[in-house]
Amino acid sequence: MKKSVKYIIIINDINKKVVKVMKSITSLSGGGHLGSNSLFSGFTLAEVLITLGVIGLVAALTMPSLIAHYQKKVLVTQIKKAYSTLNEGFRQIMAQEGCTDLNLCGIYGGCF
Repeated sequence: MKKSVKYIIIINDINKKVVKVMKSITSLSGGGHLGSNSLFSGFTLAEVLITLGVIGLVAALTMPSLIAHYQKKVLVTQIKKAYSTLNEGFRQIMAQEGCTDLNLCGIYGGCF
């Protein structure tokens, strides 16, 4: 017998054993998904649509909260940037006028 024919026979025997084991597993677990007796089973269209609907509902309920939180973070970041810019401007004016303390500097005319 040729080697290739031997390998084909061995592969067929292995396939038969795998199918037998799969059948015994599905029979032990109640016959597979939703009680069907098929060896390979999947989700029905209704189950997939219900799952997608639930995911969509949860997303619709959480999105406004996430958007509000994001907008609050953006506002806080903008305020911090404006504060930093103003603070740096005051420090540059103080350096130009020779002031060491902001309380000692006048609004229009340098140090007192």
